[in-house]
Amino acid sequence: MASSATRHLLLLSFLPFLPIFGASNVTLGSSLSAIGDNSSWISPSGDFAFGFYQLHNTNIFLLAIWYVNIPEKTIVWHAKTTSPVPSGSKVELTANGLTLNSPDGPTIWQPQLTTTISYASMLDSGNFVLSSSTNSSAYLWASFSYPTDTLLPTQVLPLDGKMFSKLTETNYSQGRFVLHLENGDLRLKQVDWPTDFLYPFYYHSGTDSTDSSQSGFQLVFNQSVDIYIVKRNGEIVHFWKCIDLNSPNNYYRATLGFDGVFRLCVYSKTLVTDQSWSVLQYQPENICNMLDVYSSGVCGFNSICKENSGTPSCQCPPGFSFMDPNDKFGGCKPNFPLGCGVDDGSRKPEDFNGRCWKMKMPLSYGRMSGGTTIIKIRRDVPPSGNSDAPFSNSKKDNHIFSWPLLFGSSSFFNILLLVAVSFFVFSRCQKNPKKTLHDSNALETNLHIFTFEELKEATRGFKEELGVGSFGIVYKGVLNFGSKNQVAVKKLDKLSPEGEKEFKAEVNAIGRTHYRNLIQLIGYCAEGPERLLVYELMSNGSLANFLFSLPRLDWYSRTQIALGIARGLVYLHEECSAPIIHCDIKPQNILIDEYFIARISDFGLAKSLTLNQTRTHTGIRGTQGYVAPEWFKNSPVTVKVDVYSFGVMLLEIICCRKSVAMECGEEERAILTDWAYDCYMGGRLDTLVDNDEEAMSDIMMLRRWVATALCCIQENPLKRPTMKIVIQMLEGFGEVPIPTGPYSFCLAS
Repeated sequence: MASSATRHLLLLSFLPFLPIFGASNVTLGSSLSAIGDNSSWISPSGDFAFGFYQLHNTNIFLLAIWYVNIPEKTIVWHAKTTSPVPSGSKVELTANGLTLNSPDGPTIWQPQLTTTISYASMLDSGNFVLSSSTNSSAYLWASFSYPTDTLLPTQVLPLDGKMFSKLTETNYSQGRFVLHLENGDLRLKQVDWPTDFLYPFYYHSGTDSTDSSQSGFQLVFNQSVDIYIVKRNGEIVHFWKCIDLNSPNNYYRATLGFDGVFRLCVYSKTLVTDQSWSVLQYQPENICNMLDVYSSGVCGFNSICKENSGTPSCQCPPGFSFMDPNDKFGGCKPNFPLGCGVDDGSRKPEDFNGRCWKMKMPLSYGRMSGGTTIIKIRRDVPPSGNSDAPFSNSKKDNHIFSWPLLFGSSSFFNILLLVAVSFFVFSRCQKNPKKTLHDSNALETNLHIFTFEELKEATRGFKEELGVGSFGIVYKGVLNFGSKNQVAVKKLDKLSPEGEKEFKAEVNAIGRTHYRNLIQLIGYCAEGPERLLVYELMSNGSLANFLFSLPRLDWYSRTQIALGIARGLVYLHEECSAPIIHCDIKPQNILIDEYFIARISDFGLAKSLTLNQTRTHTGIRGTQGYVAPEWFKNSPVTVKVDVYSFGVMLLEIICCRKSVAMECGEEERAILTDWAYDCYMGGRLDTLVDNDEEAMSDIMMLRRWVATALCCIQENPLKRPTMKIVIQMLEGFGEVPIPTGPYSFCLAS
């Protein structure tokens, strides 16, 4: 006679196939189209729908499963396409399975099957299945076997099964957290998005074992709303024990939220008053304290995480603001120049008697806890935090904020000593102001002002060249203070009128900016005829080094670099106090930092607009091959000239070749913009990317990116999208119109 453990395992093994729920069969030849919000196949009970879910009243859709009878229409599963699909997309059921096609024909997504099917069913359990009439005891494919961020009653997560959170509350791309039944242990981990690096788990069940029989192999969510881990020997380890005899009157789901919290939620079927999903259980208890200290945390770098009933909320400390005001979980940026000590070069770090430490930016995630952190900012830059900030001086505010590994706890005496020394140094600086350039435009920044001798010493007599620009040479240097010791020093041509213009343009354009995807200008020298600019050193050089040499940079890295450049341009065009037109976007002016993040550099040709100005008249600026046509028509230029240059460069990033390449051997390929358009319209994208397997593995994404680039290089600037819309198009959250032919204009060489 079989033991009870064996009987339990047998029952579990058949759980996905038991006919305990009704089914609504879908016959072969049936199809759905992404038009409006009514294209779906409904389960017999009317609880669940499979079909096209319209996102945010836009013209983009997810192929998904959702609850039908509740106002929120919560999604419980969606096809793992690279991005949402456009209006007019179609899913069709054939003997070969399901096929999701774009409006113009190419296949976007298709489940992998080894045999033909007879019908599909939308079950009352929320499971969409493909079946064969010759083998009705098993499903050939089931949505329950490929979870996204949600488990439903009767669903099983097998050994090595994974669930990923969505990226944000409204973005269904794969996010920053994963639930994984790994080596028999149920673990929650943070993913270093957008890479795939996994930090150590921040919660685990402890069901792994060197004895395989004692190790977990299934996570079960049963019909009675009991969630547990089953070991190989049949032993049950309860994860959430909350058996509900009233379960037929409620909906239940277990979801890994975009904030990294795994929650069991309930929604009443019978309650007629307004309601939302209620949380019954959650793990971890306080995610703000659980994540790895080296990670960005749930709220991103430089942020403060505060927990309330298991749900994190995010704030920025005084002097910081959100990287993206619309994304409170995306981290914070400092609104002040960075530095250790007074940052005027008059004192060396050792003069502070070892009392000053500086954590290299960005700061690991902060949270409310039992330590104290002091954040030092420049005296002339007051904090911009709001009155609700956690550093409130109110005696009623008992919250304490800590940044792990930033500062150790200090005695009251040490704090007083630090304040006294800082005050003394500031006083000396006020009495001995340095000789600076008497130019009001150049002085409207918070940059460090260097002497020529300081930079000569830092560069060892301008010994090591990093590169040569239009108006001078860039040298490698090492400073003897601050956190960014290694710097790049651009030495402009002496007394050159063009060099003087570039110097002032660079200082004024980038001196007031601070953004992840822009190069940081640390300071400058304007002593007599000398004009030098000091930047943080980018260890990986320029994007051109990676695009136009072998081995070819991988497709994923190229796409992330392109998105980073686009975000930097959005900041320049729309988020600065006054718009800035860069005027010379090209791979040589995109630097790559140690984390392989793209940083826009070389603002010598930049044009700053006034607050309410959208266009300006100016002479031709830029580099052959990247210059927008309006430059040659004596027309006023706008930020759309940068959009044009970005479009050309995006094609270079996609194809890993220069925009003008006469050595290609074929005249039709010489001008990349023309050739890309011909390949796009002729359906020859494989030829365009030289059969790049990584790029071709997602043909829909490749097609969307090429089309976006072609939209950026339209002759009429009014037909070019803004950079914010470009990002939406690249990420699949905006429609990409069919582009017309590009504009070609070649200067005589």
